[in-house]
Amino acid sequence: MSAAHAKTSPSTRYRRPKPGDVEQLKRLIWVSLTTLETELRTESDAPKTDHAAQICRISHAISQAAQVYLRCLETSELEKRLQVLEKVGTQPLTWAA
Repeated sequence: MSAAHAKTSPSTRYRRPKPGDVEQLKRLIWVSLTTLETELRTESDAPKTDHAAQICRISHAISQAAQVYLRCLETSELEKRLQVLEKVGTQPLTWAA
């Protein structure tokens, strides 16, 4: 059997990372947005033949990342509200006299 087909030991197998949470995703998208913004500023200073195309690609990437970031913000806000509602829902109802 070739080395490529040999079984790998459990310690050398790829382990999928645990899923992240919304806060981690927000941080990642924010870093991506700031990096793209820096790249956009750098590109605007560099003379190139495909300058306009590069600006369009970076602008599109910023737009897409911004949409994901806004969805993350909405999701984290909804998660917080849901947690409050669940906490209130487990408490007994009291009626005002």
